[in-house]
Formats: sequence, C-alpha cells, structure tokens
Amino acid sequence: MKSSRLRFDLHTMIRFSIRLLPIFILFAAGSLQAQSKAERNGMDALAKKQYERALSVSEKACKNPETSKFSWPWFIKANALYELGQNQDFVRKNPGWLKEAVKSALKAKGFDKSGKYTKQFSGLLRDLKDANNKEAWSNFGQEKYFRAIQSCRFGYELAGDTLSYAMMGVSYLLAGESREALPVLREAVRRNVDAFRDSVLLHTMVREPFEHLARYYISKNLNDSARFVVENGLEIFPKNTIIRNMQIDLLRQEVRSTPISQPQIMAINKALALRPSDSFFLYSQNAYYLFRIRNSANAGDMAEAIRLLQTFAADKESLHQKGARNGSDIFLLPSRAAILNLVWQYYGERSAFTTAALSYRQYLTVKCPVCE
Repeated sequence: MKSSRLRFDLHTMIRFSIRLLPIFILFAAGSLQAQSKAERNGMDALAKKQYERALSVSEKACKNPETSKFSWPWFIKANALYELGQNQDFVRKNPGWLKEAVKSALKAKGFDKSGKYTKQFSGLLRDLKDANNKEAWSNFGQEKYFRAIQSCRFGYELAGDTLSYAMMGVSYLLAGESREALPVLREAVRRNVDAFRDSVLLHTMVREPFEHLARYYISKNLNDSARFVVENGLEIFPKNTIIRNMQIDLLRQEVRSTPISQPQIMAINKALALRPSDSFFLYSQNAYYLFRIRNSANAGDMAEAIRLLQTFAADKESLHQKGARNGSDIFLLPSRAAILNLVWQYYGERSAFTTAALSYRQYLTVKCPVCE
C-alpha cells in the first residue's frame, strides 16, 4: 500500500512539473527578452550620445534583480557617467561622479566572466583609469595620502596600471604605513626590472618606487638593499638625478668604511663614472694608488709598482679626456707622461718615501724613457 502511494505521488509530481515547464520557459524567455531590450536601449543611447537616457536605462537595470547580475548595465552606467562627467555643470551637481563610475566599472568587470564586455569597453576603462590617476595625483600633491591610496587601487584594478600600483605603494609609505608599502614597492621594482630586461612594456616603467624604496632603506641603514634598488634604478633611468645622488652617497659611505683594497677602488671608480670631478673620490683614488705604489716599491716588487703606476696614470688621463676638471687634484692632467713625472716628484719630495722614490726612479730609467 505504501509503495503504491509513493508511485502515485511521484507520478503526480512529474505530471505537475511537466505542466509547469512551459511556464518556466516563458518566464526565462521573458526575462531574457527584457534584458535584451534594456541592453539594446542602453547601447543605443550611448551610440546616439544620449548619456542621460543611457544613465537612466542602466540605473534601472542595475536595480532590477533580473539584470543586476549582468555586466552590461554596469558598463553602460560607467560609460554614461564618464561622458556626463566631461560637462562642468554635471560635475558641480554630481561631485562624486568619477568614484561612482569607477565602482560601476569594477562591478561590471567582476560580472563579466567571459570578458566580452570588458574587451568592448576597454577604451572606457583606460579613460576612467586616466581620470582616476589624475585625481590620485591631486590627492598625492596635497598630501592626502589615504585618498590617493584608494584612487591608486581603483586605477590598478581598472586596467592593471603600473603607475597606479607603484604610487599606491609610495602613498602607503608617505602615510607612515610601511608594512603595507614595502611589499607593493618591492613588487613594483621587480616588475620594472623584468620589463626592462625583457624589453617589454617599456612605456609602463616608473621611477618613483626606486626613489622611495631606496630612500627608505638608506634611512634604516639597510645599505645592501638600497644599493640593489639604486643600481637597478640607474640601469633603467640613467639620467635620474635623485637615484644618482643616492648612489653617490652609498658609494661615499662604502669608500669611507672600506680599507684600501680592490673593493674600495672599484667603488671609487664606479663613483667617478657618475661624478668624475668629485673631490672626495678623486682624492680617494690618489690615496689608493700612491699607497699601493709606495708599498709595492718598498717591498721590492717594482713590477707591481709600475703596473699600479701605469693604471693610475691611465685612469687620470681618461678622466681628464672625459671632461673631469678639479684644480685641487694635481694628478688630474691631460698627459700620461706628465702624470708619471709628477708621481716621481711627489715621492722625491717626501723623505719618508725615499726607498720607494729611489727604486721607482731607477726602474723608470730603464723601463719608462718617456718619463725622463
């Protein structure tokens, strides 16, 4: 009995469902028809530049449960708001138009699983990103960093904009939020370095993350990290004076803290390539070579002494040829022979260096006739 009743109930439910099926189909078809009609109306209004009508149609669709989960009404709304935002009267009456347009575009992208509408409205996304970045820069210039952060985040989410991403990190840092800033700035630096080395997306590279991240590292005495950032930054932006000056400061610290050695002269030469007339580095170069030449000569290793001397003279001559000028550096001369002779005079005038001077002079008499 129980089995018979169950078969009857199941049979009844199937028949009932079959009778309702046409109703479901009609309902779904009606919804799709309504959606299609509203979409056509909105697109038609955009095409005819009837932006107020487009906004009205899209806002109704955005509030309608049957269409609010689709991408197109939000894109139409964002597009209409952007175009209306080019009119100053509209802007005065609707000061939050850009924020609303951006939010609508982001919501539209979220609903657009196939990417169809995102591709169709790609120009709008770029325009919104540019307008949004302009507002972000305004907030940044007024030191309204938290507002700038929000704008930069929108710009990045809209179009994957590298500048927006980098400036979000800078804004976090200047707002005192280093925990949030550092991962963003490091990632921005990495993206710039990768793009430069792969020669792709070169137009997207920005200098700000290098400048601010390096400055932060220097302030924390994290010189190795700072050195990595500035060296990569200079490779990409060789004329950037901010990064260049930070590199000079780091090299100055390195020369001062490093004893006379090969690493020290490498740092000196790297600095002179950036600033060839700098007194500190020219004097450091002199001290390195004169100390090494004297010690080699006093130890009787004249081959090493003359090698160092020739390198010293060649380096000074090369710097002079490249335009280095510094009246206080007596060795910065245009002629290698003049530099070699001046070294002899330098040692000859210093009694403490007598052994080196005599050995040096004797060696030059045989090996370096041009020095006579």
